[in-house]
Amino acid sequence: MQLNKLSSNVNPFHYLVIIDRKQSGQTIFLKALARDLAKQTRLRGLFIHGDNERTEQLLQDGVMRHVARRRITKETSKRLVDIFAEAGVSCVAVELSQVSTKQSEGVVELDKRIEERIPGRTHLILSNLVDDEGKNMELDAMATYVSTVLEIPVLKINSPDINGIFVEKGEKNSDNEDMKTAQVQHLSIQDWGRFEEIYYPQND
Repeated sequence: MQLNKLSSNVNPFHYLVIIDRKQSGQTIFLKALARDLAKQTRLRGLFIHGDNERTEQLLQDGVMRHVARRRITKETSKRLVDIFAEAGVSCVAVELSQVSTKQSEGVVELDKRIEERIPGRTHLILSNLVDDEGKNMELDAMATYVSTVLEIPVLKINSPDINGIFVEKGEKNSDNEDMKTAQVQHLSIQDWGRFEEIYYPQND
């Protein structure tokens, strides 16, 4: 797999990881993701996410969709921070609306100086909320846009199947053109565990 490597003086983020709707509710997967992230000593990642399947539970309880989506997305951000922290990973969680400006016709423009708000070797957890009303940006489109602006590769880590066994090949979130444009690189959980060693060796 060829990755678009950037020197730290050009961009402090080395890659973007998509945590999809299903994965954001899988504790086993998230803990494995965080555990192996802790092994990376020289890289800095950007992790994007939205809500998860708990949104549907709130809808059944009569909560309006935009309210439920915002609540679960915020809860997911906090949960990710907690799980990463338990693994010894330093991270900051922000919403897309906090690091972007909303232009005409609802177009979102990302602040290219986003890294200035994140201290040192801290990783960034970025949710797809674009305003206080619970509106969000579709994850595939967000991955394409953010990775293009910051010029970093997009990764998708395989999650466990129904039996808790990590499969060798992951499935795409969707078949839309945005995902194809992002050129998502699928990694097995085993490769993620050795990501820095394999793709960013010390002699680079």
